[in-house]
Amino acid sequence: VTTGKYYLCDTVYTNTRGFMAPYHNVRYWLGDFRRRRAMTKEEKFNRAHVKLRNVIERAYGVLKARFSILDKMAPYPFNVQRNVVIACFAVNNFIRKEKINDELFVQYEEPQMVTEQVGQEEEV
Repeated sequence: VTTGKYYLCDTVYTNTRGFMAPYHNVRYWLGDFRRRRAMTKEEKFNRAHVKLRNVIERAYGVLKARFSILDKMAPYPFNVQRNVVIACFAVNNFIRKEKINDELFVQYEEPQMVTEQVGQEEEV
């Protein structure tokens, strides 16, 4: 990881070099902030963290919905897997750049959609 850059990770992980996790035992999911706004610095951090992570999760949601190969990658050699991912991103970015009317982009624009689904899965 480049110095000063971090991967956002969820509550299962802890902060380690290059990985930024939310505070544990502090409200985290977007739904938790509907009832009461963030008050402490930890809650404010967690709210910002989950909002950023939500954008990333929604982007991957569009990719996985569009290209099912990304959801269950066959055991191809690593370089083939890498090229498949790059190709999927390239086609997806082309669609986005050309502003082609795409139902998947509309579907995944709802900010709470992905994070609440992920949160429910992780809490099980």
